[in-house]
Amino acid sequence: MPTKINKVAVIGTGVIGAGWIIRCLAHNKIVYAYDKDIKLKKNLIAEIKRTWPYVKKLFNKKKLNLKNFKYFTSIEETLRDADLIQECASENYALKTKLMSTIGKYAKPNAIIHQALQVYYQQKFIQNV
Repeated sequence: MPTKINKVAVIGTGVIGAGWIIRCLAHNKIVYAYDKDIKLKKNLIAEIKRTWPYVKKLFNKKKLNLKNFKYFTSIEETLRDADLIQECASENYALKTKLMSTIGKYAKPNAIIHQALQVYYQQKFIQNV
């Protein structure tokens, strides 16, 4: 396990993924975001900028550093050297199972992998381990 988390990969840029991205940027992490649709990048950046005044107050931060943010449509590039991988894909068991297999294939050996799962899916994953 990494001793310090510097780079975070967020898989999925919907509501949950955007929240993770915003929090990680607020704490000066390097954030690599993955979504298969490049068109979502514009919406995500707009959401980051929209919420930043609230983030500044909440976390007592001065300014937003978007240089720490990169958006990818390649999961392999997104996962490269990530210390923490946050999976935030849609609640679809088949999709999440496939994603976890891909993440396991491309993540560095000591990366921390965290999934956003509803209780129903947690039970299904545990049964299949």
